[in-house]
Amino acid sequence: MGFRPVEKFASMQGVAASAKATADLPAAGTYYAAWLSCLDGGAAVSIANIKADITNVRMTLDGVVVFEASAAALYALYEQQFARDGALPVAGVLPVILAPDYLVNARDSEQIAYGMGGIGVMQLEVDLGASVLAAGHIDQIDVHIERIPITKPLGLHRRLLRFQRSFASAGVQESTALPFEGGKGVATASWHLLYDGSAAVISQLQVLANNQLVMDLTPLISRAQLEKAGRKFMIAAAANDLFTVPFDLSNDLAGFLGHAGLNDFRMRVTWSAAPGSYSLYRASYHGIGMPNS
Repeated sequence: MGFRPVEKFASMQGVAASAKATADLPAAGTYYAAWLSCLDGGAAVSIANIKADITNVRMTLDGVVVFEASAAALYALYEQQFARDGALPVAGVLPVILAPDYLVNARDSEQIAYGMGGIGVMQLEVDLGASVLAAGHIDQIDVHIERIPITKPLGLHRRLLRFQRSFASAGVQESTALPFEGGKGVATASWHLLYDGSAAVISQLQVLANNQLVMDLTPLISRAQLEKAGRKFMIAAAANDLFTVPFDLSNDLAGFLGHAGLNDFRMRVTWSAAPGSYSLYRASYHGIGMPNS
């Protein structure tokens, strides 16, 4: 992995209660991450208040959403993937990791970075909650970008997309309207459920592909798998629990559920009580087979 400069860009525009803050990023170079510095009067905002203030972070390329997650999800994913090295979230900093460095081969992260070749417009949007500008909450968001000046083609890259779901009772919920883009150069690395674990518990999660059971997980089995792969188990019977369905436990680009020949994809979740509204996140590879240099 070569040297990656970190640049500070202008503060995001439109920081206000229940508003959308935006930043236009240069469609040049190759992006690895964005680090959002969340400040109140120049001081770092607490992680708890950033979670309350930032309900969604969205990145678009030529108007297409390629990355979308709440602050709570971004912190949970960061801690799951990097806590093995002691890299816990830092107050005042919200990490938007585009090319995960937990992959065991540094070249894998290089391959899935966001090259801007052929891209005209890159935008970053942040949806803000009602508490913004209150004492101790965000009044400024500075954007720091980790990128190299070489403009590679976008090619193979990793996206994170968000889907909202709800369930109003205990028992088995089967989600059938899950995207899988069969045969279009896309593969799934993992699914993540972000929910209030103090209100409901997942006792079993099954994944079916082409009507065949390919994952049958309990919390303990999920924990054993994740920790074997060097990741942190993020369920604590609290708000913002993260139940992960990992297809990428090899920690390299060989870890994915291929979509070629896939015509049916479903998830069955057994809930101890009604979870209400929750979020599903899918990490996926796009542009498989396309050049990156």
